[in-house]
Amino acid sequence: MIENTEILDAQEIAEKPVLVAGSGRRFANLLLDTVFFYIICIILGIVIAVISPSSLSFLDEDNSLVNYLLGFLLSMTYYTIFEYNTGRTIAKFITKTKTVTEAGEKPELNTILVRSLCRFIPFDALSFLGNGVGWHDTISKTRVVLV
Repeated sequence: MIENTEILDAQEIAEKPVLVAGSGRRFANLLLDTVFFYIICIILGIVIAVISPSSLSFLDEDNSLVNYLLGFLLSMTYYTIFEYNTGRTIAKFITKTKTVTEAGEKPELNTILVRSLCRFIPFDALSFLGNGVGWHDTISKTRVVLV
């Protein structure tokens, strides 16, 4: 027996509801991205240490400002490169979610930069626990949706 399949035109597809990722997936994204971010930082540090050990000498001193700035730059790079190019971080690939604009489109670079920058707002990482929409989503006018 042949099943009846419905062919949707482009307008019907555009009107199809998009499901915003819930707080459970968002929390999984946070945990997984933190792990992958540190793994990438460790690998990067090892590569730099092998190529040019003296270039890491600035890390010998206990300078909180330098450590914070380095973490800020690496984090901005991680989130911006992944989300701008693919709409996803490594964790979002695993949890089958994606970053889109509120209109459901691919975000532009400036939108992703704002989104990445907003992650440094104190307690932003916990802001999505209520309804699955965090401050960095609201401010950048983006959403994390199921793929």
